[in-house]
Amino acid sequence: NNTPRVQRKSKAADALGKCPDDGNIIAAVACFFALERKDEKARTWFKRAATSSPRNGDIWAQWLSFEERRGQQEQINDVQTAFMEQRTPPIQGEHWVRNAIKPENARCQLSTLLQQTAQACASQKLPRLG
Repeated sequence: NNTPRVQRKSKAADALGKCPDDGNIIAAVACFFALERKDEKARTWFKRAATSSPRNGDIWAQWLSFEERRGQQEQINDVQTAFMEQRTPPIQGEHWVRNAIKPENARCQLSTLLQQTAQACASQKLPRLG
């Protein structure tokens, strides 16, 4: 991300001030912490984002992708377990919806869709705050 660190931090604070419960903004802040290599903070913010917007599959996928890159197997399992314990499946998220509507995925388990979406998110750059 070419935006200076201070400017990203300021934009994150502004966005959170305007929309403190928006899962996408919270996930972008988590990505900011991930870029800063503040993994515990990133993990906390991803959890907050998923709790805030549990029906957004992209947020779950970003969190899983983060854990697959930086976490331990236990943390990966924790994300997958929390995802599967939801009462209703995700119906939002650009990558999630794109994967879910593919005919070949019509009978896929949610855990498989999560993994596919995490791979799609991993191939994209982290969300930008700037």
